[in-house]
Amino acid sequence: MHVIVDAIVWILPAYFANGAPVLTVHVIRRAGYRPHPLDFGATFTDGRRVLGDNKSIEGFLGGVAAGTAGGALLQLFGLHDLLSAFVMSIGALTGDLVGAFVKRRLGLRPGDPAPLLDQLDFVAGSVLAYWLYKPPPLEYVVVVVVLTPLIHLVTNAVAYVLGIKDRPW
Repeated sequence: MHVIVDAIVWILPAYFANGAPVLTVHVIRRAGYRPHPLDFGATFTDGRRVLGDNKSIEGFLGGVAAGTAGGALLQLFGLHDLLSAFVMSIGALTGDLVGAFVKRRLGLRPGDPAPLLDQLDFVAGSVLAYWLYKPPPLEYVVVVVVLTPLIHLVTNAVAYVLGIKDRPW
């Protein structure tokens, strides 16, 4: 049980970073502003958008800020460090962007479900970024890969019920 708790605490900055763009964009839209697409509306060689409108500059920056701030809070309790949280946040959002890129190449629209890709792209990016910084314990990675799909589905369902997301996945 100790390893499970430690693994979840370790990945928390990535979870914060992954969830924050939805909240950031929700707040921006409620304030009457339109978020700016991260791909600036560009299309790839296949004629499809590189990432799509759901990936915004504001969401990316909000995610990095939230993940890093979450890591700073955890650091106050000796549970994380700021640089690791920043690295994991950048990695999580980059992994999510890679997932969006893959979904567009598969012909999926933003918001269309892609089981496991949707739940693990940000984890893969975060773990890879962290590993480049310093290798994580293998048992943490295994726990996170096993538990994240369930956690992701539950948090998305809650965000849907709260009216933050348009779809429950």
